Amino acid sequence: ATMTDRGILGRDLFEVFPEHPDDPAADGTRDLRASLARVIGDQKYEEIGLGDLGILLFQMGRMNEAIALLEEARALGESISALADAARDAYHLSTIYRELGDGPAEEATLHECLRLAEAADEVSLKEGVLRALAYRAMGARDWASAEAYLRQADEVASSLADAYNAWTAPFAWGFLAYQQEKYDEAERRWEEAYRLAEDAGNIYGALGTLINRGSVLNMLRRAAEGESLLREALQRAQAMDLPDDERRIWEAIGLARELQRDHAGAREGYERALEFIE
Repeated sequence: ATMTDRGILGRDLFEVFPEHPDDPAADGTRDLRASLARVIGDQKYEEIGLGDLGILLFQMGRMNEAIALLEEARALGESISALADAARDAYHLSTIYRELGDGPAEEATLHECLRLAEAADEVSLKEGVLRALAYRAMGARDWASAEAYLRQADEVASSLADAYNAWTAPFAWGFLAYQQEKYDEAERRWEEAYRLAEDAGNIYGALGTLINRGSVLNMLRRAAEGESLLREALQRAQAMDLPDDERRIWEAIGLARELQRDHAGAREGYERALEFIE
């Protein structure tokens, strides 16, 4: 089922399927442990779908095997409930293509995911796919398509009343404004996103928007104000043990110090950022 060799026989299940060390959201082994607990408690067998195994392999960094399993799982969707599973599998597959840098495959899979999500009435997933398509359009500097996808996503989100993820809408609009060098609008959008994330207790959303706000204030030549936000973000990232975010923050702090003509401070910021790369 896992398309691996027989070398895994006799090894501990959670050694074969570990969590992804670079992905704090990875929950594959937690799902497996929960499944085993149900089997032991109920004395009944339980199946784990191909899509779930594909996601496990993705979390392990075994991309080709993950793609094979997720494509097979997606092809099996027939009933409404199976369509929902196929839609989620397609979405996970699109993230793998993005990790691999295969833009055309990612976009094609996102469009298929959108079709499946609509057929299965998976409204929340549909919103996420529309925003993912918007980001792809931004990368191609196709502003009209990006705006169209974001408007569709906002319309879908209006029916969800999902306060925890409400920050994603102004965040995406802020990113579009930033890409178009409309920095004042980007700062305004990200300030709104930060407030929504903070109010909802979404610590990851709040951190991401805080970093972006500090960075865009650098672009607006409000470096001292931006540095203040960035140092607050740095404390949060350190407390949450997010080294990639720490690196980004130190780079932005280096720029902020450079804009304030503090060359020693700028050098410190850039050198601290390099430590995470080395």
